[in-house]
Amino acid sequence: MRKIYPLVLFLVFASVLYTYSQTSNGYEINGKVTDTDGNPLTGASVTIAGTYTGIQTGADGFYILTGLKGGDYLISFSFIG
Repeated sequence: MRKIYPLVLFLVFASVLYTYSQTSNGYEINGKVTDTDGNPLTGASVTIAGTYTGIQTGADGFYILTGLKGGDYLISFSFIG
């Protein structure tokens, strides 16, 4: 458990390329999840806290959450490995 907590904390603060922009279907949030060495984390879970809205990162570590209403969101990142 001690090894996982720092990684999850790092993922929360180190998600790079965070973007919140408007699309034709509402707003989107996208970014890239990496490890401490900058390598992409494939299959990391990215969810909006308190909802069932989420996605997994692709092979390149990127994710896109689309069709969102305007507002503030708390994003949660998790990775088992």
